[in-house]
Amino acid sequence: MRMLPVLLIAALFCLMSTFATARAETITLAADEWAPFNSVPNIQPEGYMVDVVREIFKSHGIEVVYHMVPWQRALEGSRKGEYTAAVGPTRDEAPYLIFPKEELARNRLSIWVKKGNRWRFTTRNSIESISLGVIEGYDYRKWLNTYTKKNRNDRTKIQFVAGAKPMEMNIDKLLAGRIDAVVDNEAVIRYTAKRLGVLDRLELAGHDSELAFCYVAFSPANPRSSEYARILSDGITKMRKNGRLKQILDVYGLKDWKDQ
Repeated sequence: MRMLPVLLIAALFCLMSTFATARAETITLAADEWAPFNSVPNIQPEGYMVDVVREIFKSHGIEVVYHMVPWQRALEGSRKGEYTAAVGPTRDEAPYLIFPKEELARNRLSIWVKKGNRWRFTTRNSIESISLGVIEGYDYRKWLNTYTKKNRNDRTKIQFVAGAKPMEMNIDKLLAGRIDAVVDNEAVIRYTAKRLGVLDRLELAGHDSELAFCYVAFSPANPRSSEYARILSDGITKMRKNGRLKQILDVYGLKDWKDQ
């Protein structure tokens, strides 16, 4: 009879361990704010990239935790394995990460000025006449990366910001007259400026023609990263076929990047 309590305790312990193991798998995402792609954690809407990843991994019993941190910290933390994945990198800016086959955005640079400024982006050389606000660690295509690196210490040409909300910082600087223009994805600038209530104070000065592809990319330090990348790619493909991706994008007023 004395063995019964011992056996019961052992059985309960095994059951609790099994339950804990079943709940244990979690992946962590990291990025700075880049709405509507990814926004503030745990406040709706979180951004469609986060929505897509959450839904796909939830269907596999995996919880997603999303952290908003400065971009360089997100990349370096993902490289080291502090985070499972970074949200939004291109292959060029983080070649050490493990990328899925399917991207989650196509990015074309847009350049914006304060309303009333007559300067326009007509050629790539035209930026040499302005002070351009950029974000530390971002991939701005090879030609602009080269220009920002060359002029890094010349604030009349380039000014860097960093932090969890860098686009807000650059828009504030633009409206205060501390820089002449900002550059980023058009949807990001429109979304951020609209949320700040200042979209009517900005003007689109032009687009660059080169496209880049943005992903949720996984840590090389995590042994399951290749599997996670496959799960994500398969999930995106499935969502596109069954219409769920369109439903998520509709919330943000966006269209499937492959249809544009």
